[in-house]
Amino acid sequence: MPELGLPKREFTKRIHEYNFLTTDEARELLTNYNEKYVGKGAECVVIENKKNPETVLAFTYRTLSPEIAKRIFYTQRIFSTLFPKNFPRFFAAFGSLSGKSHPTGTVREKIAGDVSHYEPEAQGSVHPFSDVKDFVRAIGLPQYIFDFGGDNMMYTEEREQYYIDVIQVLSPITSIQKLRIINFMSEMRYSESEKRDVEISIERLN
Repeated sequence: MPELGLPKREFTKRIHEYNFLTTDEARELLTNYNEKYVGKGAECVVIENKKNPETVLAFTYRTLSPEIAKRIFYTQRIFSTLFPKNFPRFFAAFGSLSGKSHPTGTVREKIAGDVSHYEPEAQGSVHPFSDVKDFVRAIGLPQYIFDFGGDNMMYTEEREQYYIDVIQVLSPITSIQKLRIINFMSEMRYSESEKRDVEISIERLN
C-alpha cells in the first residue's frame, strides 16, 4: 500500500464539521492547512497525497464506519480489477468508531482528466463505459450501484472513461452472479491472480 501523507488532525476534524463544501470553501480550507486541492464531491474532499503523487486522499464529510469502509474497498477492488481503465484502484479505505476526531475516507489512484469533457457514449473511446453497463446487465447486478452525473465521470486525454465516485456498496453477490463473473473473466483471459482477487473480494462482501 502506498505511504499515506495524512494531513494534520485539525484539518480532518474540520472536514467532518461540514455536510458539504463548495469549491471555493474547500480551496480556502485547504489553503489554510497548506494542502493541495484536487477535487470535491457531494460526500468528500480530495487532496494531493504528499507522500505519493500517484495517489490522492479522499476525506468524507460524514464519518464512515469500519464496516462500510471495508465494503467500499472490496466493491471497488472488484470493478477496478475487472475494468482497470474505467475505475481507479483504491489502495485503502479507512473508517472510525471513535467519532469525528479521526479521518475517514479512501486512498485512490490519481486519474488525470476533465469531467467537463466527458461524453457518455463517446465515439472512439478506448474503453467505453458502456462495456461496464453491459457487464452489469449481463451478470444481473443492480443498476443503482452507479449514480451517473456530470461530476462523477472523467474523460482522459487517452480517450478513457473513468467513474471517479464511490460505487454504491453491493448487496451480497449470489452464487450464480459469482459464477457468471468468473466465467466472464475466464472468457476474457484475466490472470489467475486477478480472478482470485475478485473471488476474495466477493467473499469479503458476503
